[in-house]
Amino acid sequence: MSAFGALLVLFVLALGVCLHGFWSISRAERAVEDFERARHAADRSSILMREQYIHQAHTLIAFDGSHLGHYREVAELAAQSIADLRGKLATNDDAPLVDDLERYVRESDRTFVERTVPAVLRGDRAEAVHLHEDMEASVTSFSKTVRQLHDRNDARAAGARADAEAAWDRARTASLACLGLAIVMAIALGVFMTRTVVSRIARLQAGAGRIGRGDLGARIGLDATDEIGDLARAFDAMAAALERSQGELMKNQKLAAMGQVAAGLAHELNNPLGVIVGYAKLLRMRDQGDPEALSVIEQEARLASDIVQSLLDLTRPQSLRVDDVDLGVVVRECVSRIGQREKLAGIHWGDARIDGDPVVRGDEARLRQVVVNLLSNAADAALPDGRVALAVEAEGERVRVVVDDSGKGISESDRGKVMEPFFTTKADGVGLGLAIVRAIIDAHHGSVELGDSPLGGARVVVTLPRSGGEGPS
Repeated sequence: MSAFGALLVLFVLALGVCLHGFWSISRAERAVEDFERARHAADRSSILMREQYIHQAHTLIAFDGSHLGHYREVAELAAQSIADLRGKLATNDDAPLVDDLERYVRESDRTFVERTVPAVLRGDRAEAVHLHEDMEASVTSFSKTVRQLHDRNDARAAGARADAEAAWDRARTASLACLGLAIVMAIALGVFMTRTVVSRIARLQAGAGRIGRGDLGARIGLDATDEIGDLARAFDAMAAALERSQGELMKNQKLAAMGQVAAGLAHELNNPLGVIVGYAKLLRMRDQGDPEALSVIEQEARLASDIVQSLLDLTRPQSLRVDDVDLGVVVRECVSRIGQREKLAGIHWGDARIDGDPVVRGDEARLRQVVVNLLSNAADAALPDGRVALAVEAEGERVRVVVDDSGKGISESDRGKVMEPFFTTKADGVGLGLAIVRAIIDAHHGSVELGDSPLGGARVVVTLPRSGGEGPS
């Protein structure tokens, strides 16, 4: 847009120069016309002055008053022509010359009327001839003054014509220069558009093609601030939305399939597992079999039953019994209970830090399950003698539960997958703990984030709306 603006400014400047040139030419032409009008007026005054002198001469030749009637009319016209000439002067610099012309006309008329005519009427020829020489001298001076006036006007007219020619040359030169510069800028703009606009359109087309072929992870990634950049960002936003929608669809389809499998497993396995547990208890009561082996049988059977139940919980819509829940109390109770597990005896549990009033709206049993899963995962990662720290922070409209461990942490590549069902990095893990955590927290309108812990392992942050906020109802 800036290039188009520069080109427009260039054309406006060229137009301004041309208009100024045309105005200068028009002004020069008007000045020439004014000088020509003044010249014509001076010529007319000169003619009338000579006609006045002719009538004076005829009076002397006839030596009577027969021409006096015609003379008076011509003398008045000569005087009026001087007044007309004064009104048509192009500059006041010529006013002194016009004053001289007016004086010559007036003196010639006064000499003729007041001295020559009386000399003729009384028959004094010598006096009349002498006065004729004075009147002739006035005519000669008048003509010289008119020539001076003509010379000045001719010089001014020539200067005005030269100014007009110069203005025309400037306008022509400026127009040609602007035209040449405009051509150069147009070529440069064309090259710029080819290298930038066209290439960006090609990127836009390629990105749209990839998205159209199903590559929803494709991004155009233009940082431009123009319309093409806006369009590219709209494409990227659309692709991201489609990718999220496709991910949610695949997740729902996967969960639906898992739900069907889980329902079948629950139906097919729960009864045999119940029988196994029942027989193990019966053998224990009869003191038959190895007690330790029977205990392992019971534990593994219950673990299998818990896995089936967890899978059912994950695939079924979360049904919540909502009430005000104090997460501080829940966390302390869960830490106390898990800390008593013999398997986790070597774990160092830090004191749970509770900040503020961490009361949320939610299902206490489900939230307790979330805390237990998080603490169990952290403790498993920190085995055999690592550290687990837990904090509950109430800030503004949110409550954060932060769990840190000193284990190996979660790699960047695994963070996007650890909350998917059956994904695990543990040799003896099932991969449902964090998946269930996310499902429960999503149902509570919260979020789960993974990061690095200052203890050296992983950090899991669960954020929930405070009581009275945007929690579930």
